[in-house]
Amino acid sequence: MKNASSAVIKYPVFLNKLTGVSNKKTRLKFFVLGYISITSQTLLLRELLIQFNGNEIVYMICLSLWLFLIASGSILAKIILRSVITASSVKLLLILLPFLQLACMAAIPLLVGKLNPMTGIMVDIPLVFIISLIVLMPGCIILGMLFPLICHEQDKVRFTVIRGYIGECLGMVSGGLALLLILVIDKNFLLLALVQFLSMMLTVVLFGIRKNSLLLLLYLLFVPIIHGIYLRWYHENFKPQQLIYSQDSRYGRLDVTSYGEQKNYYWDGHYLADTYSRLAAEQFIGFIMLQHPAPRDILVAGGLLSGYIEEIKSYPDIGTLAYTELDNNIISQYQAPSNIGFIRKELQSYLRSSTGKYDLIIIDYPDPASIFLNRYYTREFFRLISLRLKDKNSLLAITLSSGGNYITEEYAGLYQSVYQALHYIFPATVIIPAQKNILLGSNGDYLTQAVEVLTKRMQDRHIRKDNFNAAVIFSTCNELRIDQIKKALHSEQQAILNTVKSPRAYQYSLLLWIQKLGYRISNVYVFVKKYRCLYLASILLLTFIITGLIKTFTGSPNYLAQYQIFSISYINFVMQLLLIYIFQTRYGSVYFIIFIFTMTFMLGATLGFHYGMKINLPMNFLFIINIMMILFLFLAHQRIDFFLIIFIFNFLIAALEGVLLTQLLHRSTYNSASKQAVSFYSLDSMGAMFGGLCFSVLLFPLFDLNLILIFLIGLLLINMILSSVDRKYKSW
Repeated sequence: MKNASSAVIKYPVFLNKLTGVSNKKTRLKFFVLGYISITSQTLLLRELLIQFNGNEIVYMICLSLWLFLIASGSILAKIILRSVITASSVKLLLILLPFLQLACMAAIPLLVGKLNPMTGIMVDIPLVFIISLIVLMPGCIILGMLFPLICHEQDKVRFTVIRGYIGECLGMVSGGLALLLILVIDKNFLLLALVQFLSMMLTVVLFGIRKNSLLLLLYLLFVPIIHGIYLRWYHENFKPQQLIYSQDSRYGRLDVTSYGEQKNYYWDGHYLADTYSRLAAEQFIGFIMLQHPAPRDILVAGGLLSGYIEEIKSYPDIGTLAYTELDNNIISQYQAPSNIGFIRKELQSYLRSSTGKYDLIIIDYPDPASIFLNRYYTREFFRLISLRLKDKNSLLAITLSSGGNYITEEYAGLYQSVYQALHYIFPATVIIPAQKNILLGSNGDYLTQAVEVLTKRMQDRHIRKDNFNAAVIFSTCNELRIDQIKKALHSEQQAILNTVKSPRAYQYSLLLWIQKLGYRISNVYVFVKKYRCLYLASILLLTFIITGLIKTFTGSPNYLAQYQIFSISYINFVMQLLLIYIFQTRYGSVYFIIFIFTMTFMLGATLGFHYGMKINLPMNFLFIINIMMILFLFLAHQRIDFFLIIFIFNFLIAALEGVLLTQLLHRSTYNSASKQAVSFYSLDSMGAMFGGLCFSVLLFPLFDLNLILIFLIGLLLINMILSSVDRKYKSW
């Protein structure tokens, strides 16, 4: 046991060289704090997202609540610091955290089941706030309090806050590496237990192995108990169905339930399919097969569990049939015939690397209600598809949800944005208003939605199906339904076509999502689009107001420095989110590996804080570098083809932020590290929180990517002006 102790204690010697904090226990406390923070954030927010059937807005609501509670905990520490703080208080809180975060993880399915008892139904926005607040508050308040409390241990040591932040960043990097390594072993609840067990080991080493080794045993006994509670409530939420399979992947979680002889499939909480989906499959495949003279080679994405393979194989003269899904876990649930070529790659990645050509490419994915899904409905993606079609009569078929007999403004905008993107690439474009609207694009002249033509083709090919016949064709493609679709596509709304940098389909899907929850904000959307400048000016005004409120709570003497800390955190957090968006549009879902973004960001911040104490560059020079980085992103974001460039740029953004924040902290006039920590930690967290909300809720659903980057440049120019004023007037 002695050898193990000495082996672990050697690591803080490296921390000492990098952070400069002299007390090795203080160094390790900062390190443990960062480690617990990133592991808890990654796994708790991921679990909330799945339980809420969420999208980017839900994720950012949860993340913003996380950051707000961290800031609140930091401000609360100011009150606690007025009383007597002992080392045992910090010790108790650090020991409590792993137990607490594990219990909060187990509480998520319990709260969701009690407050939102219908599995597969979207959780209302107020409930998202309430459940997230209950789950995140205990751990986040403690995490926010601990940084100033640990700084208090070396209150009079210069640069304690900066060096403490470096120690916390290194802890976050190590927590990210632990997640990366353990991810291969386990992707469910026990993952949190494993990574938090490492933090318990560090805590025991920190406070003495002999005195605290009982804690490890207690934690090991606690894990199976709390795991059992989690599993009980997770299974309970599917009743009267029985959960028989649940597995995470990099794209999401697949749950399989049984009810009698029927199996039901849920992906990230959304109902996906069941074993009795033949009706929809016959109609869907039937309409598509009639749009090509003699389809042989076919690529299908989605719909595996809905019977598409069996339906396609029932047609004569089928040659190559290739299949891919959103999640490889879905493929694992299917007993594949030997003549089916399953593609284990993500669809967009496969299309880029493949040289195969197809008569039909059929995509049946969920609506573009997230950035990840929106990528399959953009002009850029349709252009990529066109390179994989065999000849002029080859076609692409995609689906969108049907608005029923009455097409609302939101549905009309969704149809327009995707239709225009499809029509931009394919001159021949039609919509079949089936149970799910089928959008067809081709370079030939064989596509049709005419009842007579489709009926004749079906008769000529001797197609006889129980659920696909002349009556179905007439009821689907009669003049009333076709005219209704045409009116929606040519309404006065005239939505801009859906692209990567202008994700209009995602924006209208969000409006539909909000409408289904009982809220109509279409008028607000139109108003904001009309008065963009006023809207952006109000966001800018809010940055000044929030900084003033934090200054009042923390008692900071320097408003300008406070505002710049807030705005720099705001700007660079939005830039990190933009990189995450770019990654998703190029490489797929990021939620289960989002900690890698946090890890590389914190590694860059560590470097920035470390060298920020040694170099003294003019603030405006640093702001100019920041503007140049945004301009690079502005010009090159659609040309980033190598994913490592995204992480390198993420690292550089964080390094620059670290240098900027170090310079601003130098200008603080606090006489104690703990007071400076309260101010800095709350401003940094609140700036990131407001940036996240602005990007995901206020800016990105409404504006183009380029306009957001221009807005960020405007914020930096304001900071440059304020810095120039500050050199003349020191009364700030």
